[in-house]
Amino acid sequence: MDTETEVESTPDVQSPSPEEQAVIFKGEGNERYKAKDYKGAIALYTKAIKLDATNPAYYGNRAAAYLMLTSYKEADADCNTILSLDSSNVKAFFRKVSALKGLGKYDEAIEVVNRGLMHDPNNTAGLKDRDLILNAKVQLANIETMISNKQYRFALPKVDVLLRDMGSGNRSLNHLRIKCLIEVDRLEEAMNVSNTVLRSAQQGDVELLLLRAQCLYKMSDLENAIKHLQQVGMCFVESQTENSMT
Repeated sequence: MDTETEVESTPDVQSPSPEEQAVIFKGEGNERYKAKDYKGAIALYTKAIKLDATNPAYYGNRAAAYLMLTSYKEADADCNTILSLDSSNVKAFFRKVSALKGLGKYDEAIEVVNRGLMHDPNNTAGLKDRDLILNAKVQLANIETMISNKQYRFALPKVDVLLRDMGSGNRSLNHLRIKCLIEVDRLEEAMNVSNTVLRSAQQGDVELLLLRAQCLYKMSDLENAIKHLQQVGMCFVESQTENSMT
């Protein structure tokens, strides 16, 4: 006796739309962010942006991840994109302030925080940031005076406070910290800080190369000190070549 096998038809599984897939990538990015895998989160937020480039939330989440990596320039760019899409996005204003603090652009940061406070006058973080930035400008002037007077031991703890308040990846403040550490003969610490800064430094950071050369010289590592000075020379040559071509 023949038996017939009934085959059930499988309903078509509809692929998610680009917008729906972007939401999925955002959710996965949020999980990576919670796990402190900020690079992984950025990659997923970037995928979401490629599928839906008009959603401010994706740029906002990516900016937050960039800030955690002290990638201030990239965070600032994402905040600018958000504000071009939504000019009253309060989170974007204050994330941009964090990026500008890290970049050492204090005057611009005050301008942006004031714009943010126009939309949210009682924003606690914004009010705190404004006070911190105004105080930082005063403290930075005091630090520069101390350094010019060779009062490095007094300047160093004040630089540390500013790094805490303005962002640990602040390039100019880290340069000041390295200089102070060298001058008080905390050479290993100075080199460790410079190594950290070097990983995120712009190519051709002459000031950092000179500080590292000074530190290596004081550590009696003349060979590597000379190599750093040679790099400085190459940077100047490249800069002159670029200027002559423009």
